[in-house]
Amino acid sequence: FNTQLFYSGRPAVGQIVIDQAIQKIYVLGSFSGTGSFNQSYILRLNFDGSPDTTFVLDSTIVNNGFHRMALQPDGKLILTGNFLTFGSPTSKYILRIDATGAIDPTFNPGVGFNPAFLPAIVLQPDGKIVVGGDFSSYDGHSVNNIVRINTDGSYDSTFVTGTGFSNRLTNLILGSNGNIIAGGYFSLYNGNSSNLIASIRSNGDFDSTFMSTLNSGSGHYISAMLLQSDGKIVTGGFFNAGNYSGLARLNLDGTIDSSIFIQSYPGAGGGCFSSDASGRLLMGGAFNKYDGYLINCLTRIYMDNLPNVIIDPEENYEVIVYPNPTSNHLTLDLLKVRSVSEIRIIDMNGRILKNIKMRNQFRENLNIDLSEIPSGLYILTGVFDDKRRSVRFNVVK
Repeated sequence: FNTQLFYSGRPAVGQIVIDQAIQKIYVLGSFSGTGSFNQSYILRLNFDGSPDTTFVLDSTIVNNGFHRMALQPDGKLILTGNFLTFGSPTSKYILRIDATGAIDPTFNPGVGFNPAFLPAIVLQPDGKIVVGGDFSSYDGHSVNNIVRINTDGSYDSTFVTGTGFSNRLTNLILGSNGNIIAGGYFSLYNGNSSNLIASIRSNGDFDSTFMSTLNSGSGHYISAMLLQSDGKIVTGGFFNAGNYSGLARLNLDGTIDSSIFIQSYPGAGGGCFSSDASGRLLMGGAFNKYDGYLINCLTRIYMDNLPNVIIDPEENYEVIVYPNPTSNHLTLDLLKVRSVSEIRIIDMNGRILKNIKMRNQFRENLNIDLSEIPSGLYILTGVFDDKRRSVRFNVVK
């Protein structure tokens, strides 16, 4: 996979969308084409990383950058950004293009947005388009920071948002129940208190059964959201919520999922989430460290299926811990360990629940009784071969 040097300046990629139907990759960001390939802000790549020269953006677009894109099932792209188009129809801040890059004339947004910063789009199963960001009107209709658009680009009057959001949106996803989950800088939706995240029903009503417990202090925001297969929502950004800072998982009712302990979100500014087939979280952003490990901008962390190995990557060292999750006992496989001098079980508040002195005894394994320990997330820490090492484990009863 070789993207070649088809850009100039200091490029940055803001979004990647894969169209599996045609085996192509759309890339959106701040970059400028050079030489024979002179396309800026958006391009389409072949699966080997080379630019797809059959995708040529319509020349009537006067473009200063795109904010977001959404791929429709028919292969057409919804684009938002800082641009205008001239021709038929004219467009302001939003348009739809076909698979060749030509403007789709069947999508007519009228006068579009005013003003507009549009980093959030989500497509509903019925084809309607929900757009979020920082704006006060769409095609002459007064709307604050969220709007739903029909498939032809017209304003959807059946989505009634009242006074809308009190501040800008950064993210939109569809919840497991079909509601629209919005994240951003806000503290109110249509007069209802909801800090940084809110659930909106399909008609625009506020869902009061979903209550945010995030702290909406000065400058706080959500920069990334991900819906898990179980309906829970992973949120990242700049916020506090109890013992969680900048990274938290929410239950279906919006409350913090305290069954899992995750480190503070290391990202600054923007960020993005995805997940792999095992349910692990792929996390990108502007950071160089996570959980004590030096990492450059991208890492993968466990969410539910916690690791069952104490690993020291610098020494290629491991102690196997199982089962994880567990209920009443935990076993340490010490076959590869030369000495163990201490084992502790610690809760997430730092309290020592068990302290086992080993006196450098050699054993092939150690069984630890957890029958008196309630459900929750804990840390096993010990001195293995004269060095303290730790691993998290989950007790479920």
